[in-house]
Amino acid sequence: MKKSLKKILATVLLSATMVSSLSATTVFAKSTEKGNLNGVACSGSIAYVKTPAGVPNGVKATTAFGPSAKTIKATAVVCYKSGNNKKYIIAKNSDCQGATSATASTNDVGNVYGGRGHHYIKFGAYSWEEDTYIGTVWDVVKKLEL
Repeated sequence: MKKSLKKILATVLLSATMVSSLSATTVFAKSTEKGNLNGVACSGSIAYVKTPAGVPNGVKATTAFGPSAKTIKATAVVCYKSGNNKKYIIAKNSDCQGATSATASTNDVGNVYGGRGHHYIKFGAYSWEEDTYIGTVWDVVKKLEL
């Protein structure tokens, strides 16, 4: 009885591992990255944007850096479904003063699954680049060159 129970449990675990590796999406809880660029703190974050009723309809990526920089960029990609189709929208913004943000949103309110933020800072000869994720992100979005 013990051996057959162990075999069944091993089979279930193996099956679950195989199914998760074949999945086309990944769920992320990470939403903030912090770093240091030539001795100055910098950060990138992503958060849901919600309607007045509190339903997510997009994501907002924010990139922050203390002093003025040559370039500060934020890119937001929202993952959503329209019917059974997985879709995404990209928004970009840049500045050279302190911080910038980009918001990607959809009219398919309630169908937002997650998003990706891409953060880039250029300060003199130094640069900092990180990605942040929230919720469920389509594989195609994870592979985008932003």
